[in-house]
Amino acid sequence: MTLPAHIPRTILRYPSGSTIVNAGDLVRGVHIIDSGYVKYFNSDKEGRITKLVIAGRGIALCLPPYITKEKARFNVQTITDVSCLFCKPDRRDPQTSNWMVDALTEIIYHFAIHTPNTITPLRTRIMNALSYLSTVFPEQDGWVNSPITRSDLAGMVGATTEATIRTITILEQEGLASFKGRRFKL
Repeated sequence: MTLPAHIPRTILRYPSGSTIVNAGDLVRGVHIIDSGYVKYFNSDKEGRITKLVIAGRGIALCLPPYITKEKARFNVQTITDVSCLFCKPDRRDPQTSNWMVDALTEIIYHFAIHTPNTITPLRTRIMNALSYLSTVFPEQDGWVNSPITRSDLAGMVGATTEATIRTITILEQEGLASFKGRRFKL
């Protein structure tokens, strides 16, 4: 998503593991990912991730709450080093409004594709998530080097960590996937 030239912007860099936004924060601008990956997530009262979506280049973080002047509903944390453009688009400018509609459409499409359908069997959701992760993160010697934890994976597929780990064990026993810590091979 290309930001219109007339919108002032600042380049911000966040190291891996940094928090960009916490749920409940007032959103003061929009971050557009230029490089790297973040995870959007919610947590339950015990701190376990309940929903998780990974976003990368071109996604405008926190655009919906910025437009509506609401607080953030998700936590956003970097999972790799991230460079992004930070801006405060003028909601009243027609050219900017068109850009925001296009950016929102892209966000909705991204979340629709990467939000789990809990009717689909868990093993299928896990294999789909791993397949997606293998396109996002680098491979070395046939192994995907993923920063995603089992808990993160559970959030991606809409399951508990325990059920995700049990299903991963079954996938390994069936020879469909192999795991070494956070690294995996399909």
